[in-house]
Amino acid sequence: GVSTQLSSSATAGTNFSTQPVFLIQDTFSNTVTGDSSTQVTLAVVLSSDGTTAGSGTLNATTNPVTASSGVATFAGVNYTKIEDIKLKATATGLTQILTNTISVSAAAASKLSFSTQPSSSATAGTNFSTQPIIQILDAYDNLTSGTNTVTLSAVLSSDGTTAGEGTLNATTNPLSASAGIATFGGMNYTSAESIKLKATATSLTPALSTTITVSALTISSVATSLTSSNATITWTTNTNTSSKVDYGLTNSYGSSTTETDTSPRVTSHSVTISSLVACTTYHYRVRSTTAGGNETIDTDNTFSTT
Repeated sequence: GVSTQLSSSATAGTNFSTQPVFLIQDTFSNTVTGDSSTQVTLAVVLSSDGTTAGSGTLNATTNPVTASSGVATFAGVNYTKIEDIKLKATATGLTQILTNTISVSAAAASKLSFSTQPSSSATAGTNFSTQPIIQILDAYDNLTSGTNTVTLSAVLSSDGTTAGEGTLNATTNPLSASAGIATFGGMNYTSAESIKLKATATSLTPALSTTITVSALTISSVATSLTSSNATITWTTNTNTSSKVDYGLTNSYGSSTTETDTSPRVTSHSVTISSLVACTTYHYRVRSTTAGGNETIDTDNTFSTT
């Protein structure tokens, strides 16, 4: 039988305020005081069914414990997982017994962890297709209710410490966690290099994300359609960007179209320049900018009106 029931609540990794004591009893619930050899083993089961093993670790100074005069007294017992549990005491040849329910809560915030990793590839200046989510955990990997301020920075994936050369943009950074979770948005990076995100918060162990391979913004398939007074210029980009063309009689240009396709940004671009002079050669270059402000400018090209 159970001589001492446990406290109904506990903190992960902290010894239960009341430690379990079990009695070796006969069929009439009398303590067998002459028994100083039976070994009693403790295990954790979920309180919901009393049979499923808990997913954490049950610690104790000694487990199993050998009874003394029919009493098995445990010490240093604690559990590491946020769960509602019961302790199950077993011994060879004896009927097992369950304790009362113990609700285990998280310990103090200790470290950061990426619960959602950012996407493994991205284009410079374009928001990551998967935005990072950071959790504040205790020492046993339980989610806490922490509201710590979490800061993300970019470091080179090669060593995980050297700062990246680009700019890490986000809607909000640093960001205060809510119920132990910091969900970032609008995050992108402006330089073409392989990086990791480093999450930091005061007094907590930092965390590194998996590698993000950031590719340069590229322009391709530039083409023109011409009349005597108009030129329609088309091109494609490898991510959603705006559209703009510089043009003029020399490669100094001197004129530019109004930037278009800013909301939404596009990958297929078309800009028409009007009021041109017939039978004239013009220089032009196309340019595209991501929502994050990363701009790519194509090389100089020419067209001649008809």
